[in-house]
Amino acid sequence: FATNPSSLGSLGFTVWYNGKLFFAFHSTLIGEVTGNLAEFAGLYRALLWASQHCIGNLTIYSDSDGLVTWFNGGSNLRNAKVKKLADSINRIRHSVDATLLWVSRDNERQQFTDFISKLGIYNEAGYSTYDAHTALLAYYNNHNGHDLH
Repeated sequence: FATNPSSLGSLGFTVWYNGKLFFAFHSTLIGEVTGNLAEFAGLYRALLWASQHCIGNLTIYSDSDGLVTWFNGGSNLRNAKVKKLADSINRIRHSVDATLLWVSRDNERQQFTDFISKLGIYNEAGYSTYDAHTALLAYYNNHNGHDLH
């Protein structure tokens, strides 16, 4: 995010299975968007996707200290929009048996997920075919994971 809050934001998540990219998703957020709101929205969309695909016993990684702390019972929320998302997360999180752990922004998968989330500024899309994954990974690798503007 260039500013916090901004009028446009993005979110994204990736699903890895047996060490390989299985699914990638990005979307745009419009309105008064903070980084915190985008993190909660990303977690909600990831949990929703897992629930819709009957995937459980998940380990989710995030570089957001605030999100991980809240998820694990350690903080209260003040922002009304974030609270609303948190309520939605709480309704779905136990149905997929999710664990949320913190990971450094230097983590390679986290950097790829950040790259995917930045694509959300342009449109909403999910990638679940081998060809799409190959293209995304090649594009990411060709740009060395750097911000694309």
